[in-house]
Amino acid sequence: MGRYLHWFIAGVAIGLLNILSYAVKKPLGVSTSFVTAGAIGVRAIDKPLVDKNPYLKEHAKVDYQFILVVAMALGGLVSSRLFGRSAGNPGRTRSIAGIIRQLAGGFLMLFGARIGKGCTSGNILSGDAQMSLGSMLFSLATFVAGALTLLVFGDRR
Repeated sequence: MGRYLHWFIAGVAIGLLNILSYAVKKPLGVSTSFVTAGAIGVRAIDKPLVDKNPYLKEHAKVDYQFILVVAMALGGLVSSRLFGRSAGNPGRTRSIAGIIRQLAGGFLMLFGARIGKGCTSGNILSGDAQMSLGSMLFSLATFVAGALTLLVFGDRR
């Protein structure tokens, strides 16, 4: 078996997942699942607080998107084992500063996604599938911003 899934097969799988997601009346996206995880955690500690807060109350239940996020993590683990990529890059050393930068970047992306009421994956996968001009422009801007960020802050070996 090859190290990577063929791009066409992966594309068809994402397309089928997109169709399935619309069949259950919700577009693909995962940023809300982090709110769901937070609300479920807060509910476990302080249920009255969640009951008083409409935003937390609305998100304090497991839905298909939350299950999708758990399945994505498990799928990544299975894929890494199945295709032999679980060792990572043996020549790369990880520094505390690099890990902190990655966590900070992830936090900023998630924070921006929640402020914008949508995540990059949902906007790009679902919006582009609907041929939304705004989503296509967002996809282009995301790609350009990612490339520029890599040029400025990328690994300098």
